[in-house]
Amino acid sequence: MSETFTKIQKRLPWVLMMTLIGGLGFTWVQALAGTGNIAEFVGKRTVEIGGYPDHFAGPIGWSTHMYIAFSYSMVAATIVSLPFFPNRTSKKIVFCVVLGVVVGWITTLIANPAIVITCNLLALKSPFASDIFELGVYTKFGVPLWNHLWFFTAAFLLTGVAADRGGDADEKAATPALTAKGMPVKLEAS
Repeated sequence: MSETFTKIQKRLPWVLMMTLIGGLGFTWVQALAGTGNIAEFVGKRTVEIGGYPDHFAGPIGWSTHMYIAFSYSMVAATIVSLPFFPNRTSKKIVFCVVLGVVVGWITTLIANPAIVITCNLLALKSPFASDIFELGVYTKFGVPLWNHLWFFTAAFLLTGVAADRGGDADEKAATPALTAKGMPVKLEAS
């Protein structure tokens, strides 16, 4: 268990990088597609439900959006740190892509109800205080689905493959190779 925790800690810089890339990239893609800004929507909806001053909408929306991106990045880092996860890079790349697609699709499937519940909780209301939108609204091929797919695939690849590759290089540099040149004593055949 402590080895898994150490692996997760090693991935924290990658988690932070993925949080920034993912959180800002997610919004940038939405802006380019003209589908609206999720951080803005969450902030406005929370202020409306909770009766907060209007100027709280921006900070509430953006802090929520970035916290969720951080949480998702931590989930990715935790999954790829588990002992049963493959260590060979080619297998790890395939697993990361498959997991990214599966988790991206699932989170898109539950996005609508999750947004409503989040806004209600931030407004200090019952999670089910307002109507829960139906599941799967965003799973049609469009910006929300593509956004989730690229985010999770990138998160799993960055926190799985890239973090391990950097760690491998550090470990190799710290461990001297056992070669004929590096061996202090010449071995002779008997």
